[in-house]
Amino acid sequence: MNSFFVHQKEAGKTMYSSNPISLKKILLLPFFALLALSIGNAQVVISEVFPNGTFELENNGNATIDVSSYWICTFPSYTQLSDLSVECGDLSLEAGASVTLSGFNNYDINDDELGLYNARSFGSSTAIISYVDWGATTNQRASVAVQAGIWTQGDHATGFSSTSALSYDGSGNSASDWSVNSNPTVCPTTTPTAPPVATTTARYSVTFDAAWSSQTHPTNFPSNAHFSGLIGLTHTSNVALFELGGTASQGIVNMAETGSKNPLTSEIQAIINGGQGQTLLSGGGVSVSPGTVTLEFDISDSHPLVSLTTMIAPSPDWFVGVRDLNLFENGQWVDRAITVGVYDAGSDSGTSFTSSNQSTNPMGAISMITGGPLSTNGSIPSMGTMTFERIDAPNTPVCNVAGGTVLGGPFEFCVGDGVADNLTAGSISLSGNNGGNSQWVVTDDQGNILGLPPMPSAVDFDGAGLGTCLVWHLSYADGLTGLAAGNNVSQLSGCYALSNSVSVNRVDCGTGTGGCAAVGGSLLGGPFEFCVDGAADNIPAGSLNLVGNTGSNLQWVVTDLRGNILGLPPMPSAVDFDGAGAGVCLIWALSYEDGLTGLAAGNNVDHLAGCYSLSNSVSVTRNEAVGGTLAGGPFEFCVGDGVADNLAAGSISLSGNSGGNSQW
Repeated sequence: MNSFFVHQKEAGKTMYSSNPISLKKILLLPFFALLALSIGNAQVVISEVFPNGTFELENNGNATIDVSSYWICTFPSYTQLSDLSVECGDLSLEAGASVTLSGFNNYDINDDELGLYNARSFGSSTAIISYVDWGATTNQRASVAVQAGIWTQGDHATGFSSTSALSYDGSGNSASDWSVNSNPTVCPTTTPTAPPVATTTARYSVTFDAAWSSQTHPTNFPSNAHFSGLIGLTHTSNVALFELGGTASQGIVNMAETGSKNPLTSEIQAIINGGQGQTLLSGGGVSVSPGTVTLEFDISDSHPLVSLTTMIAPSPDWFVGVRDLNLFENGQWVDRAITVGVYDAGSDSGTSFTSSNQSTNPMGAISMITGGPLSTNGSIPSMGTMTFERIDAPNTPVCNVAGGTVLGGPFEFCVGDGVADNLTAGSISLSGNNGGNSQWVVTDDQGNILGLPPMPSAVDFDGAGLGTCLVWHLSYADGLTGLAAGNNVSQLSGCYALSNSVSVNRVDCGTGTGGCAAVGGSLLGGPFEFCVDGAADNIPAGSLNLVGNTGSNLQWVVTDLRGNILGLPPMPSAVDFDGAGAGVCLIWALSYEDGLTGLAAGNNVDHLAGCYSLSNSVSVTRNEAVGGTLAGGPFEFCVGDGVADNLAAGSISLSGNSGGNSQW
């Protein structure tokens, strides 16, 4: 008999991580100097969109600008301009000049979008510089363009035909600035050279070893824990199945909420049809976790990256997977063993495995899960590994390293005041790392390496100027190249893995107009865990220490995982967490100046307005022991006849129990 699973949608958290994650690859930058890039009054815009992936850019400014490092995007496809064919003009755009490029994804001329970015950060309103949305649908990047002030909310230009084009009048940010050109003139073109046929192919097997169990993740472990069927693709670096910080496609949402492969299969096929993908990966799931499942697939060096996902079931919208894993490095196929990432799709706000459906509106961003019932002692134990092994040739050594999990932060400093800004020793903790070599890495938010300190507390952030730094931990094997200040992490090559990141915000705390000198500081202590049993559960006085905070006023704040304010106690030890029932809440320290509004129970911390700063958070997990339900019996024996009377193994079953310990 064939078996099948019904994946129960568990509305589970929208757990917002306090550790920002870089979007596609991880980013890094140097402390010793800040690079100021002067480009005059240059403004590059999309000036005309032709059919078949051809478009024109124009420099409306008064200075020359090199656009070779810029990116063009039609969600979910994106390509660096230097990788496209120049039909006429030059990527070093002089003032008033234009360049026509071809070879991009074959977007839908009836209903689609096109965005131009000056950096590879497609969810960033500071990176997008030109945008057009045509047809009847509000497309994926429209909200980013609206936030950037280069598009009008709800606007749609008119779709065009295979013999026409969409032309821009040169200024403005609304659909009325675009019109259909029925007789477009494209500069004389030559037939684009076809991309080289892949000369190297390989056949791989991937084995997902699911480690999720009541022993590894004891908090409210569900009785029917399993994983949905594997689904993903092989692809180039110009497309992403999903992006951290980006919005999940409908296919990712359906996979994460119900385990369904539709419409994700169709979305992957569209990527393959556009040339950025090559092979659809679709296989079975893990019917009972822990367990394993194996899938075989073919791959070529023209599409050497693999992304593969599966739903955590039951759950609200949680899933695990690997993304953008390169199996072809330095001209050779490599075997890799990767700890799966644990993600929240951002589409459901449930907080437990079996929460009822709670659609998140508006939908949140895809994020790493850092708390909730998957958390144990403040971190997420491994949910399993995916091992990729070449099966048509001798295998190369498996890269078995893990960057680990970093806890702490986010941090904020006032820079430029001449006062040293160092993280307090011990304010960042590392767990779960593995590898022959270990290194702390500090980057900017574009992946440029700023420094390689022996420990985070050794860095004085005061001299780095305004902006945001990210602190990471790197584990790697011998032979790693590209690890140097000034390089980008995308230049790392070898066997390595990065942890999640902790942000360090460097702000201007001057006393002039608009200056805000409040600093939330760093909380040391915790996480805490209690059993909901009717006995008072208070955090011991002095078990939480606040350091590095500044501001005229201080308030302790208790929130749920979504930032909703539950209470404003005079001190953390005043709260009896037993009466709150099972779940997870967060404790923060809020520093603020007079005039703050929105600080009230029932509000969300996003509603705060004024001069304020929050510390990092400390979690309080409230567990509730459940004895469970026994099934079996009753039983009857004849005693005193000298025959042993034992219950048959398996004649009694237990379900629905929870708790750190169990005893018959």
